[in-house]
Amino acid sequence: MTKIFGIDPGFGRMGFGVIEYDGHGFELIDTGCITTETDLSHGKRLRVIATDLRQLLEQHQPDKVAIEELFFGKS
Repeated sequence: MTKIFGIDPGFGRMGFGVIEYDGHGFELIDTGCITTETDLSHGKRLRVIATDLRQLLEQHQPDKVAIEELFFGKS
């Protein structure tokens, strides 16, 4: 089994998902969103993200981590 932790980066909201792959198929383990309050300073918002992300990584103990590349552009 390979456990993969995926991150959809963001400052106000950072999405995540955890899946397991057994060589034949995937199983969804967990999904969620880390949110930060808009009235917090930039540094405090980053601290919230770092603390919550560290806790999730310790909880799930993934074998691999994938981070979505940020894309900004016009629709």
